[in-house]
Amino acid sequence: MAHFKDWLPRTRESQLEMGQAWARQLGAKSEAWGMPVAVRTDLIALHRKATDTLDEVMEAGMT
Repeated sequence: MAHFKDWLPRTRESQLEMGQAWARQLGAKSEAWGMPVAVRTDLIALHRKATDTLDEVMEAGMT
């Protein structure tokens, strides 16, 4: 089996899509995984802030 050191998607958009996929999983499984609600809430808020920040940068043409 091949092993890759770089498992993170290359583009910011793809990274945020991956974060959104994880956020959906957390919503479905965080209780079963024993994750405190506050941790899940913080992670989702961080994802939202990252998405908003990327949107602002893209709109300003700062890429």
